[in-house]
Amino acid sequence: MTLWPPRAALLVFLAANLLAAGQQPQAQESAPEFFTPGDDEITPLSGKAATLTPGATRTEVIALLGPADWVVLPTEKSEWGLYPEAVLLMLYWDNGPCTAVAAAFGPDDKMRLVNSGRIACVRQGSFPRTPDKSLTCAQEYRAQLCK
Repeated sequence: MTLWPPRAALLVFLAANLLAAGQQPQAQESAPEFFTPGDDEITPLSGKAATLTPGATRTEVIALLGPADWVVLPTEKSEWGLYPEAVLLMLYWDNGPCTAVAAAFGPDDKMRLVNSGRIACVRQGSFPRTPDKSLTCAQEYRAQLCK
């Protein structure tokens, strides 16, 4: 039996969440055309996120990617919630036409896993699936965790 590396497990988990049955894109005239980006189609943010390695501190990750757009805490009941017990919080960055960039941090404030936002993109507009507005870093009590 082969165990998946943590990064692959996170990517599968995020892909399942993003493309879960019953999830509908925001109202548009036509359904978005999804594709998996090639190396020449990734966003600048995805390119930066791809350079991250487990063990980077939250400060180092934010210095590279900029302030996060959403944060998920362990107490929150959300489909974007935390499942692995070794994860204390998840930060998400808006990645334009592609899936959100995500980083999972443990109790020691070091990154455990990263999703560089290359799971799927849309040809036009912004990616239709992002964390709930209730998870935004614009809220004062969350802002300190995002920057």
